[in-house]
Amino acid sequence: MNNTYTVGKTAGNLTMGDNILNNDTATREFKMAVNGKDATGDRKLLNLIGLACIYNCVPTVEVIPISDTTKYWSNITTWPSGKLPVEGEEVEIKAGDWVVLDLVETPILKKLWINGRLSFQNDPNNAKNINLRARLIHVQAGELLIGNSTNPFNASFTA
Repeated sequence: MNNTYTVGKTAGNLTMGDNILNNDTATREFKMAVNGKDATGDRKLLNLIGLACIYNCVPTVEVIPISDTTKYWSNITTWPSGKLPVEGEEVEIKAGDWVVLDLVETPILKKLWINGRLSFQNDPNNAKNINLRARLIHVQAGELLIGNSTNPFNASFTA
């Protein structure tokens, strides 16, 4: 594997915002270390900014205001199929929907399209580490919220 790291970094000393680019032609992965803390251990705010699609672009999605009513990932009524998402599936958080990821770990999804809002359950009295697993996470016309400046995420997460 031919990995390129943030300048001055190695696999063992990555901190928030550092990245790894896997240059293996068959793999083509980009990974970013996101842990909610900087090198000194202080909590920081991380802003992810999407860029315009320039290749194989997907159709536009009508932007609909996010509902104040939350739906929970673990509730089968959240999903059009009436079943929880399973490994290898393509899953969409629909425009206008607000889904709270309340599981410790998702199955490995083929694609996760976020056109509404996906937030991580954040209970300060019962912090749970959360692992959102997908081959592709595409935030197209929505939001992926993992805590915020007034209510930071109290556990660890991977995506």
